[in-house]
Amino acid sequence: MSLLTGFSRIWVGHHYPSDIIRSLFVGSLTSIIVEKVFGSLKIMSRKTKKCHAPIRK
Repeated sequence: MSLLTGFSRIWVGHHYPSDIIRSLFVGSLTSIIVEKVFGSLKIMSRKTKKCHAPIRK
């Protein structure tokens, strides 16, 4: 869907192709960084829940 949106913005003249390529790069880099940061937090959260589950019962 984002590729179609990018193409349509180029087609109607709102953006240059370099704008779309840069936004693709920035969006991909941002999603990779967020996954690395919050993905590791999710794993740590699962490990702590397993450790504390017997205590709660």
